[in-house]
Amino acid sequence: MVALRDIPGGLEIELFKPITQAQLEQAKFDTQHWTYVPANGYGGRNFAQQALAITKRELSVDGKKIRLSLPGIRDNSPPFITHKNYSNENVGWVIQVKVDQLPLYKNTAWYTMIHHQGGGLQAAVAQTISAEKNPQAYAKAQFAAICAACHSLDGSRLPGPSFKGLHDKT
Repeated sequence: MVALRDIPGGLEIELFKPITQAQLEQAKFDTQHWTYVPANGYGGRNFAQQALAITKRELSVDGKKIRLSLPGIRDNSPPFITHKNYSNENVGWVIQVKVDQLPLYKNTAWYTMIHHQGGGLQAAVAQTISAEKNPQAYAKAQFAAICAACHSLDGSRLPGPSFKGLHDKT
């Protein structure tokens, strides 16, 4: 892989050598993203690591570019995660793309998303799911886009309290 680029609705992978459509169809992709909250010093703990589902793969005519549609990409938009007086507000979201079954020298690339051309996950949810027509799907998508970064559904520890056991409570 030569480059990984932000495009509206997803990412573009540029390759050094062309591949065929058959090779693209055989390829296995693992895409995920996370953010981190910087610590006092270098680095910080990862938060909200999630898999990203690829809804479409397209190969350029010259075989050197793969366009991936990834509707779940987050960018550096609110709400932000705060942990021990630090925030991910100026950090963005790290996207990892791993490709297997292609003749690549290196099969993993990372991209730090600050301002996604697709408007981020919240914009994608608003454009694709109607709150009036399908309130449950809209709520699930909003949870994934906003709440899941800090709140779990299964009781696991994240910066905010878990939502486990809150159903039917006031």
